[in-house]
Amino acid sequence: RRLSCLILDGIPVPLHWWIRQRFLLPRYRRMLARGDDRFCLCSYREHRAIFVHIPKTGGISVSTSLFERESPHFCAADYRAIFGPTFFDQCFKFCIVRNPWDRLYSAYSFLKRGGMNQRDRYWAQRNLGDCDSFERFVLDWLTPESLRRCIHLLPQADFVTDGEGRLLVDFVGRLETFGVDFQTIRERLGRPRAELLHLNRSERRDYREIYDEAMRERVAELYARDVDLFGYRF
Repeated sequence: RRLSCLILDGIPVPLHWWIRQRFLLPRYRRMLARGDDRFCLCSYREHRAIFVHIPKTGGISVSTSLFERESPHFCAADYRAIFGPTFFDQCFKFCIVRNPWDRLYSAYSFLKRGGMNQRDRYWAQRNLGDCDSFERFVLDWLTPESLRRCIHLLPQADFVTDGEGRLLVDFVGRLETFGVDFQTIRERLGRPRAELLHLNRSERRDYREIYDEAMRERVAELYARDVDLFGYRF
């Protein structure tokens, strides 16, 4: 497992997408064809709805509450390739987004605690071992290149836009208005009684207490697409 993590960590980012298109998406299409629902694919087909699960936005709670299983971190374009453009266009597609400054602090804290699995832990040890503070992580480690080494750090816009920057989802909920937006989603799905489960929640300091001006500006620069597309401010 450690060797596979090392190999993946050393692959240039552009090759990640080639590997995804060449090997992973055909695998998911085969899973869908044989009714394997480990990745919610059959549930999405049944409900004619697709949840684009952006990391660190409360997605485990959403997918478990609505589809009774966890959903993968596929982008909207992946789902279009798996299901085909006709079905994709007919589906209700939705996501949850989060304030970029808050999300980044959450992702950093999550990774420094070891993440969700062995791959997260190994990646954090290999890449963040020298980051002894969130300030150092933001100002010294984080760059346009380094943030693309980890799915938890990718801009949220990458998950829900196409190559031309067009939004591919029908509804964008916000973690900041989670309860109200979940009601909207469950009504659209025809599941008005679905109960919102709060899973994988962690308690941290208010992110606004963590940032100084230089850190705020750095994140605004690196995640400018998220700030602009979703209308966030610090």
